[in-house]
Amino acid sequence: MKYGLLSNDALSNGPASDNVDLLRANSLSYRGKVDFQGFSTLVASENQVNVALEKVRRIIGPLATMAYALRLTQDESSDIVEFSDDDGHFGAGELLMNALVRSNLENAIVIVTIQDKGCFSRDFIPVESVRLLQGAAIAAAEKLLGRLAEVEARRVASAKK
Repeated sequence: MKYGLLSNDALSNGPASDNVDLLRANSLSYRGKVDFQGFSTLVASENQVNVALEKVRRIIGPLATMAYALRLTQDESSDIVEFSDDDGHFGAGELLMNALVRSNLENAIVIVTIQDKGCFSRDFIPVESVRLLQGAAIAAAEKLLGRLAEVEARRVASAKK
């Protein structure tokens, strides 16, 4: 399966280094008709990005849509590559990218799934639900920041021993 500009030849059979630890934030709902679910993980390659997207697709199924944003640092330089996909929800990718930038996350992806129960079309997000989309993205980014803080605290504690 291909997502946006990113492709993966051996998605399910990738090496162990392509394994991703997907974090899931609490779901937010718009009037009980649309559910927004945030996910996040660290990624170091396009292959890991595709693995993360495929894991989310398996969780949510084929009917939900998913917008995402990612920031990857270049190996050769300190340049950051940014990419987002609205998946038909105009402006969603930009909101997710904003959550990554505001959280100062690099080598990370934030994915928000949108499960529509007949409330609106794919090319329109009601104004009231935009804050839920952004909230799901921020919650996913904060979950990743929390995990990074835990890992750093364990590293510092073990270094003191």
